[in-house]
Amino acid sequence: MSKLKLKQFPVLMLLGHDFLIPKIDPRVYKEAKTLISIGFEVTIIYLINNQSKITKFDQIQLLSLKDRVYLPGFKDKKISSAMPRIIWGLISNLINIVRVANNLNFKIIHCHDVDTLIAGLLIKMLKFGRVKLIYDSHEIATEMASFKPFRPFILLTEKFASFWVDGFITINKFAEIFLLKQYPRFKKMPLILKNVPFNSYTLVQPKIHYPLRFIYQGSLKKGRNEIIETIVKELNQYNSKLWHLDILCNIEELERNPVLLNNPQVTIRQIIIDQTKFFKELSKFDLGIVATDRRCLNNYYSLPNKLFDYMISGVAVIAPNYPAIGQIINETKAGYLLDEFSSQQSIKNIIKEIIKKPKNILQKKKNGLFWIRKKYNWNLEEAKLIDFYKKLLV
Repeated sequence: MSKLKLKQFPVLMLLGHDFLIPKIDPRVYKEAKTLISIGFEVTIIYLINNQSKITKFDQIQLLSLKDRVYLPGFKDKKISSAMPRIIWGLISNLINIVRVANNLNFKIIHCHDVDTLIAGLLIKMLKFGRVKLIYDSHEIATEMASFKPFRPFILLTEKFASFWVDGFITINKFAEIFLLKQYPRFKKMPLILKNVPFNSYTLVQPKIHYPLRFIYQGSLKKGRNEIIETIVKELNQYNSKLWHLDILCNIEELERNPVLLNNPQVTIRQIIIDQTKFFKELSKFDLGIVATDRRCLNNYYSLPNKLFDYMISGVAVIAPNYPAIGQIINETKAGYLLDEFSSQQSIKNIIKEIIKKPKNILQKKKNGLFWIRKKYNWNLEEAKLIDFYKKLLV
């Protein structure tokens, strides 16, 4: 189809969190930009905590709505005590999204994650099925630890949606196998779309630093926090001149932790928002830690963005041997694999290997860059999304 013809099929994306703050959602942004590049017009309705007057970003039309679930003080409450407030907020969000969407012109609804799926279903019904509905599942929602109280409701929602959805997108083959087994009707048009970076960032000349520079970027919540602590405790067994760890995180998330806070070899900084500056900063390090804990199946089958962030920055990876992560590391030889439980013994063995044989790190850094350029970049991945959309319109 020509660009002119594709303009006749405007796309409405629904997103259940802020698109721009604290940083641009990379997956949603890349998908929207790809569709715009071939002629689609894309509008994103997204939820925010604060008011926003931004109506356009990089050719993407934006409509922000007040999020009625995550109100001030909500994060300090337990799920059980806040349940009435959560339900009220979800219903309010649903009504607002449907009300706003009903006044827009679009032919395709693209729902990002389960929290917008009900809205997408209602909109399709109100349009008497005359619009195409895509469910883009970034997570296995029924297996997320934070969604455990809502699991029966999510199961029913996704089961019902499988009768109405025209296209289904997920993050890797392991997540796809799990979800298609749970909802066989999604098989009619599935797509695996990895959240890989643009190839244009791969301008790094990798080298080894002395002392060795470790980096962790991301959440320091329970589980991940413990993995980082164990790594620091093992590194403390070696001369402090051999290593240094930087942690990029949301500072307010950091609990009082003497292992991290009182260690002169650990520097804690606010996470970097700008993506270009972020990759440039990462390239100054030797080893990047993926600390995804195995507290739920969603984590176990995940393929974290930070894995590719490290690879594109010329940083060797330390990660747990989960199915999707392990497959990438085994294929690319871009890092070191802990066991599935990130046990103390496996961390001890990896740290010992790194400290005793630092020269091996350089080859792993080069391997990561090579495979980003060869296979794991958005410049190649986006072709699958383009083909998916064109088939949807046939």
